[in-house]
Amino acid sequence: MTAWMASLRERVAATRVEVASRPWGRVLAEGRLPDEAWAAWLDADVAAAGDWLNGATTVWRLAPTPAARDGWQDLGRFARADLGALHGRLARTLGLAVEDLGHGTHRGLEGAEAPTLAAALSGAGNDYAPVVATLLARPLLMHEVARGFAGRRLTDRRALDWQRTWADPGVGRALRWIEAELARETDGVRGSGVPEARSERARERFVVALQQAGALLGAP
Repeated sequence: MTAWMASLRERVAATRVEVASRPWGRVLAEGRLPDEAWAAWLDADVAAAGDWLNGATTVWRLAPTPAARDGWQDLGRFARADLGALHGRLARTLGLAVEDLGHGTHRGLEGAEAPTLAAALSGAGNDYAPVVATLLARPLLMHEVARGFAGRRLTDRRALDWQRTWADPGVGRALRWIEAELARETDGVRGSGVPEARSERARERFVVALQQAGALLGAP
């Protein structure tokens, strides 16, 4: 892992620790998260997933090589199939229709209003590296939080379903591909011909998107 990417990973690790320390984490692990909280969070998560897929469509158009376009197309299919199926299962346990979700106020698991991924993406413009950085933050945090929950005994089947979906090794492989793609576009700035301003803009977009993803999980 490059030093540039390692610095972003450190931010993810700090956010994961903050998320794990929030009261909802204990409530979730013990199966005491109320249906109302699940429904509010699911509504926001469906919206965030839709924003992510829209961003993936944008980044596919910006991708510099056919191999990169193929990679983003595969990731889009993965997100639609696996995450879409998870949302459908969770919605059914709550007596909701998934097609009715994703249109309300974005609120995290602790009820606070959260910023949107669409807003984070809007600041990335049409520059490939900042868009990639924005799209990396949310799944990377979710994957790390889910992996952290692997050591807990989750009594709520919904929580266990969420944890297994995001902790899946296939998600990890997809994330490593995105990290490599971002590193090619931003790392080794000095002497590499990559503008340093572009690298910093990508870092800034990553941080904004990470804050958005953390807010959905109750991190301030």
